Amino acid sequence: MDLLGGNKSILKFRLIAPVGYMTKFWQLSNKLNATEWMGKEPESCRIIDFQQKEPVHAGQNADFSIAVGYRPHGWISDMLDDGSRRYNGWAIEPRDQKQDGTMLDGSGNPLTAGADPVYLHFNVFHLAEFNAYDFGRLESDSGE
Repeated sequence: MDLLGGNKSILKFRLIAPVGYMTKFWQLSNKLNATEWMGKEPESCRIIDFQQKEPVHAGQNADFSIAVGYRPHGWISDMLDDGSRRYNGWAIEPRDQKQDGTMLDGSGNPLTAGADPVYLHFNVFHLAEFNAYDFGRLESDSGE
């Protein structure tokens, strides 16, 4: 999955904080927002990049950049060329089919001729309360 591509928008933040503050953001690695955050619906935001801009000495504040990808449910991205898997928001959706390629209806029965493929929905990320963290100042939202 391409974290920088496939997003409906990317929110970029700048945070000035003690060097050790970023260890708190490791707790958010591979997690989605559990509740509404920054006006975005639950389970639609994920940190896709965070880094310290320049090295600083212990005890000093550092300048951090944080990028959050926004993918609401219904935003389809990262579909494989053969259509067998896609992301719907941050959930993975494999196409319902047998190993021999026979398409199924989501209940294990053959798909009716001419019907659209059925995708099974799997949430793969844990949730975290983003509102409990200081992301700093919002510098841009590529969706605005």
